[in-house]
Order: sequence, then structure tokens, then C-alpha cells
Amino acid sequence: GTPENLPSLSPGEPIPPTLGRDFGPLVEESDGFAQVFPEHKFLLVEALRQRGHTCGMTGDGVNDAPALKKADVGIAVEGATDAARAAADLVLTAPGLSVIVDAIVVSRCIFQRMKNYVIYRVACTIQLLLFFFIAVFAFHPDAYDAAHQAAFGAHTYRLPLSDTSAAVAEGLPLNISYGFAMSEHEVGLAIPSSFNLPVIALVVIVILNDATIISIAYDHVKPSALPERWNLPVLFTVAGWIGGIACFSSLLLLHWALNSQDPSSPIRACGVEPLTYGQVVAMMYLKISLSDWWTIFAARTQGPFYSRAPSRIVFAAASTATLLSTLFSCVWPFQDIRFDEAAYLEHEPQELDGQLIGLRSSHVVFTWAYTIIWFLVQDGCKLAMYKLLHHYDVCGIRTEAEANAARVAKNKAILNQAHNVLAASRV
Repeated sequence: GTPENLPSLSPGEPIPPTLGRDFGPLVEESDGFAQVFPEHKFLLVEALRQRGHTCGMTGDGVNDAPALKKADVGIAVEGATDAARAAADLVLTAPGLSVIVDAIVVSRCIFQRMKNYVIYRVACTIQLLLFFFIAVFAFHPDAYDAAHQAAFGAHTYRLPLSDTSAAVAEGLPLNISYGFAMSEHEVGLAIPSSFNLPVIALVVIVILNDATIISIAYDHVKPSALPERWNLPVLFTVAGWIGGIACFSSLLLLHWALNSQDPSSPIRACGVEPLTYGQVVAMMYLKISLSDWWTIFAARTQGPFYSRAPSRIVFAAASTATLLSTLFSCVWPFQDIRFDEAAYLEHEPQELDGQLIGLRSSHVVFTWAYTIIWFLVQDGCKLAMYKLLHHYDVCGIRTEAEANAARVAKNKAILNQAHNVLAASRV
């Protein structure tokens, strides 16, 4: 472009509010302008900002100061005047502009990690909060036990609090029962009316989850070729979809676990031993934990989870959290930690917590296999959701992607043309 096509501004004249509308398309479609005056630099920056762009500006002289001040990111190069340094946001202390390219690449990597963090954080929050909200109001373990005892009363091992004797039909082994079997740690504890995890289990989940979240700052990401913007509706839609699938799988497993005493239940059909209520709690602790740690691998890519390898730190954090959760579900180390508010107020000693009983190896294998299957389903549904959002151009996601692809192709063509000219000049 040339100065004849650019706007002008007289001293003391206010900036036209229609600058972006009148000259924005020209500025966006041009690769550069020659023979410009200082006022043109300022107006070019203002036109781009009125078009909604985040504008950067480099300069070294006094005449660049107004444009440096107006730009979103003003950069004073090495050796710039004091006026340019004062107006700039960044001051380069070494010659050359390559550091600007490095800063742009680093900032775009940070932006990608922030998007991954938002998706992962929202998905985990939805899974936890929605699961416990539904489980508290919709799943009543005592009702499961009462239904089994009513249906199979003659073949039921009675709960210790109601009748410690075994009302077993003649010839039927004692361990075949359709109400909840009780381990020695659970004797004297009633089946609760609503499902919940011990508070210490939630604390462990949150702590390990925070460690996994921190690792996102060191993940491998691919910086975008062009500037990006926040598309929060798309991010929250994908995160809600991922978290909702994890929540549904947890609720389904809870239903199966509460019915595990029934020989026709899916858990028993897989050859897994029935669970006591304490083991049901342990299984759900393990399932929720595994879903949380593994969701990070689905949230960090728009393609399949294996399309980009995670960093060693992310993999180590998720693996450590997975192993610790599995170990805790087998050998719960906080068995002697229980807070009973009534006992505390009466200054009575706290009793042992029989709410979470360690799982057997078959229970752990079943939970791992179940979670892996649902993780693959979760990742496939994520791909389908992204395709659906692009197909219907939700919040302009397809339009923006196509425009960016066109700009990238144009930039590559210009770069190839420059390389050809340079190669021809050397011949």
C-alpha cells in the first residue's frame, strides 16, 4: 500500500470512530505500507484495534511513540530513544527481532495450555459435583438392601443392626446373599440412606487432582500458526460433554456396585466377587479418581488422545496419582481417621471408620477395565462433539478455522515466492 490510500489526521482532530470500518479491510488485506508518515502508523494501529484485533507495534524513534502507546503491545527495539522506551510495553535489550518471534511462540503455547486447563478443570468439576449431587438424591443404599431383603428374604444374610442371625435356607451357603454382606470392620454400622464418600477420601482426590492440574503448565502443546481468541462457549460445551460422560459412567458403576449381591448383576456376570458396602465406597473412590486423572489426556487434544504425546511431567503426575489411588483403594491408610460431630461435641473418642473397606484384586481389575472402556468412549464422544460444533459452525468455530487456514496458505505462498526470488537472485 501507499500513503495515498491511507487516512490522514490533522493536528487536534479527533480520531474518527469509523476508521476501522472505512480502512480496516484495506489494512487487513495488505502485507505492508511504504513511505508512511508517523501519523499513518498511529492510524493503522487504531484501525486494526477498531476491527477487534490485538495489535503489536515495534519502533525506535520519537515519531513511533504515539503508535507504540496506542498499540496493545508496544515494543521498543534495542537502541530506541527514551521517548519510545517510555511509550512501549516491552523494551528489547539485544539487537534483532527474533526474540519477538520467540515471545509470540511462547505466548501461544501458554494460551494452548490455558485452554487445556479450562477444559480439564471444568470437566473434573462437573464430574465430581454432578455425580455427588445425583448420588445423594437418587441412590439410596439402604433402599437397595431393603429391596433385596424383601425379594429374597429367605435367602438373605441379615444386617448386623437389624438381626445378626443368618436367615438362610437349608443347604444354602452363608456367603450367598442378596442384601449387603458386612465385613468385620462394618459390624455395627448401618447402611446409610444416601451414598457419599468419606471426607478424607474427597480430600485425597482434590490433592492428587491439584498435582495433576499443575503438570498442565509443562505439557507439550503445538502453538497455533495465527493469533487465537477465547471461544468460551465451545470450551465449556466440550468440557461439559467430557465431564458428563465421566459422571454417567460413575453413576452406572454405582448402580452395578450396589446390586453386586445379585447373581444376575453385571459385576457378578464378569466373575467378580460381590462387594460389601465399604467396598462399594472404595470402588467408587477408585473409579472417580481414575476418571479424573485420565480425563487430562482427552482434554488436552482436539484429536484422539494419542495424537500428541504428553510431556513426561504430565504422564508422571497422572501415573503417580493413578497408582496412589489404586493403592489407597486396596489398603485404605486412613482407617482410623473419622470425624463424628456428635462424639466431638460430647468429648467422646472417635470410632474407627468402616465406611471404606479395601478392594480385592478382582475388584481393582474390574474397575480399571471399566474405566478404560469408558475413557475410550469419552474420547470418541469428544471427537464427535468437535465435529458437530464445526458442522453447525457454533460460535463461528468453523468460519474462524477456515479463515485462519486461508491466511496460513496465503502466508506460505508469499514465503515460497520470496524463497524463489532469493534463489533466482543467487543464480
